[in-house]
Parts: sequence; C-alpha cells; structure tokens
Amino acid sequence: MSETIKAIYKNGIIEPAEPLKIAEGTEVYVVVPKTTKSTAYRTVLEELRREGFLDFDSQTIAQPFSKRRRGRIQGKPVSETIIEDRGPR
Repeated sequence: MSETIKAIYKNGIIEPAEPLKIAEGTEVYVVVPKTTKSTAYRTVLEELRREGFLDFDSQTIAQPFSKRRRGRIQGKPVSETIIEDRGPR
C-alpha cells in the first residue's frame, strides 16, 4: 500500500511532518516531484492568502487569466507609501 506524506528535507535528512504508522526500520522509497512554475506560483499565492495579504477564491487560480477574479492586497496602495517615504520635496 502506498501513502503520500508531507516531509521536510533539512541538513541531509528527510523528516516527516507527522508521525508515520509504519514499523521502525521499514525500508521506504521517496519520490520527490519536480516543482513546476505553476505549482510554485500557486504555492506562493496560497501562502499569501493564508497570511491575509491576498483575498481571492482559490478555485479561480485554475481558470484562464481573463476569467479570474482579481486578488486584492489589503492596505493603502504602494504608490502612496513610496510618496510618503520620499518626504516633502
């Protein structure tokens, strides 16, 4: 029986994120999927949404760009922040 688990690779060791239900010493095979640009893009957007920086429906990511509902960044526009940081001229 195969099982997909989440793990973290750190200091040369693959460490499961949660305890595994297998006997100690069991031989396992690890498959590391190649990350595509779209997967990386989706991961970043999901993280930004989870942290509250973007407000979007995650189902719209898979739709063609022209049909997506645009995400909104909370707070004031970046242009206003830049102008404030420059100070008076």
